[in-house]
Amino acid sequence: MNVFNGIRVRIVFTTAVAAFFCVQLGVVIFGKSLAFNTIGQLKNNPILHTPSDQAECLANPAEWTDLRRPFFRVYPYDVATFETLNSKAESIEPALLDAFRNGEERPSMIKWVGRWGAGALVQVSSAGPCSLLYLRLQTGDQLFKGMEGKLILALFFTLALTMFLVTVFAVRPLVRRLRKVRTAAETIGLSESYRSSNDRQEDDIGLISRVLDNAHDRMVADGRKLELRAQALEEHLAEIAHDLRTPISSLHLALERVAETATDTEEVEWTNRALADSVYLMRLTENLHTATRLQGGLDPLRGTPQTDLVDLVHQVGLRFSLLGKRKGIEVASAHPDGPLWVICDPAMAEQALSNVVHNAVSHGDPGGHVALVLERAGNQGFEIRIEDDGPGVPPAELSHLVERTFRSDAARQRDPRGGGLGLAITNEICQRANWSIHFEITEPHGLKVIISGPLK
Repeated sequence: MNVFNGIRVRIVFTTAVAAFFCVQLGVVIFGKSLAFNTIGQLKNNPILHTPSDQAECLANPAEWTDLRRPFFRVYPYDVATFETLNSKAESIEPALLDAFRNGEERPSMIKWVGRWGAGALVQVSSAGPCSLLYLRLQTGDQLFKGMEGKLILALFFTLALTMFLVTVFAVRPLVRRLRKVRTAAETIGLSESYRSSNDRQEDDIGLISRVLDNAHDRMVADGRKLELRAQALEEHLAEIAHDLRTPISSLHLALERVAETATDTEEVEWTNRALADSVYLMRLTENLHTATRLQGGLDPLRGTPQTDLVDLVHQVGLRFSLLGKRKGIEVASAHPDGPLWVICDPAMAEQALSNVVHNAVSHGDPGGHVALVLERAGNQGFEIRIEDDGPGVPPAELSHLVERTFRSDAARQRDPRGGGLGLAITNEICQRANWSIHFEITEPHGLKVIISGPLK
C-alpha cells in the first residue's frame, strides 16, 4: 500500500516540502538583504577611515582582516598590481576588477558565489599593500560556521510551526469534511441510516455533499415508488390466487369424477392429463398465494399453532397416491402410530410437504416409486424423508434447488411448465419454522429430500 495515498499524508508532506523551501528562500533573502545594506553602508563609511586602521593593516598585511562587520571578510590588496600578501584572501571577482579599471568608484556586486554571496572594492589610499580592500560576503558554509545548531533549530521550529498551523487550520478541517462526505456516500440510499454531511461551503466538497443529498433523496423516492408498486403487485397476485383456488378445486373434483367413470382408453388418457394440469394449477395458485403472504411477513409460528405430522404425512401420502396411480407411480407413506406434534401453521406445513411430494410425482417415470417416511429423530426431533427413483438432478444443481425460478435442465425438458417456485416456498417455510431441508442424490438415480426439526 502506498503511504502517499492518504490525503492527510499528501498534504502534510507537501506542506513540509513547501516549508523547507520557504526557509531556504528566507535564508537567501536574508543574505541578499544583508549584502545590499552592508555594501550601501560601505559607500558612505569607507573601511580604514582612521590612521590607526591604516597602521594596523600595514603592520601585518599578510594576516590582517576587518572583523567589525559580521558575515563579511575584508582582504587588503595593492591598487597598483591587484595582488595581495594575505594568504587567506580570495580572488577578486573579474567583473569587479573590470568595473574598477573602468573608473567606477567603489564597484559592488551581488551574485551567486558558491551558494550565494556579494562583494565590493574600496580604494582607501593611493599605493601600498593596503591601498585596495576587497569586501567579500561569506558563502553559505562560511556564513553559518559556528551557527549550525542555531540554524537547524530555527529551521526545525519553523517547519514544525508551519506544519502545525497547516494541519490545524487546513488539513484537519478538510479531512473532517471528507470523512463526512465518505460516510454519506456509504449510506446513500438507506432511508433510515443515511447521514448527510450537511456541507454547505461553496467549493468542490460542498458541491459533492449536495449532489449526494440530491441523489439520496431521488433513490429513496424511487425506492418508495418501487416498494409501493411491488406491494400492489403482491396484493394483486394474492387476490388472483385466492380467487382461483375455488374454481380450480371444483374443476379438479369434476375431473376426478369423470376419470372414475371413463372407460375409453383415449378418454382416460386425456382425463389424466387434465387432472395433472389441475393439480399443477392448484399447487401454483397455492404457492403464489403463500409467496405473497410470506413477502408480507407471514409467520408460520405466530400464535404457536400446532400440527400433527403423523396426520399430515398420512393425508399428503393419500392425496398424491391417487395422482401417482393415474401416472403409474406408486406413492407409499409410513409414520409412527402415535401423534407427533410440532409448532407450525398446519396449512403452511402441509404446503411445504406437498410441494416436495408433488415434484417427485410430477417428474417421475411410469413404474416409478415415491416414498414418504416420518420418523422420530432422538427424543425431541422429527425427520421426514421423501425419496424417489426418478431422473434426479446433477450434483452441481443441488445447491440451487431452493432458489426461486430455478429448475433443473432435466425438469425443463420433461415438463416446460413451472418456474421452480415450489421448493423455494418449502425452503422459506422451513426456515421460518426453524426446520431444515436437505437434498441428497440416490443411486442409481433419484432424489432424497430430508426435512427435520424439533418437536413440540
